[in-house]
Amino acid sequence: MNAFVIRCFNKSYEPIANLSRSSVSDFVAKNDIGLIESPYTGPMAKVDQALRVFNSTSADFVIYADVDVIFRPNSLLATEWLESHKAIHISADLCGFCAGFWVMRRTSLALKFLEAWNILGPSRDKPEGRCSDQETLQALCKRFRWIGDLFQPIPEELVSNPSSKLNGSIAHHFWANGGAEYWGKMEGFK
Repeated sequence: MNAFVIRCFNKSYEPIANLSRSSVSDFVAKNDIGLIESPYTGPMAKVDQALRVFNSTSADFVIYADVDVIFRPNSLLATEWLESHKAIHISADLCGFCAGFWVMRRTSLALKFLEAWNILGPSRDKPEGRCSDQETLQALCKRFRWIGDLFQPIPEELVSNPSSKLNGSIAHHFWANGGAEYWGKMEGFK
């Protein structure tokens, strides 16, 4: 299987990226997959990077993980992601789908979704000129109901989060939002 993990972050997230880097490095080594990090990029960089990987490599899968995602030691790729008929496995948060962790299979519909996500991001009317990846994902799902049919929610047994009641997941998404209070929690995570 040919796959890449992508992580994108701006300067304010660099301390968090440094805390989580070793867990990601161990995960990609254990699973014999590639790693692409794009520091200092905008809110839609993850989508742009995924398109670049699919367009310039023979990757079967792209895994996107926010820098506040820590992989547990010795974690293997979930067979649910590799064997599913769904194009996109995406984590959940309190508002629905979460753009912070997803696994995407190379399919024509997945590529069309990435292109739409990439185009819509900068086209939204916001004072700062760009819509966040999360806001854009929510707008796409609301406007185009078929997009939700591409998704398979990732169960908390595989990717946990601060509201999870489960332990033993492959990874944990801290939902740090750049907050320093999470750094200590990330350092102690095993």
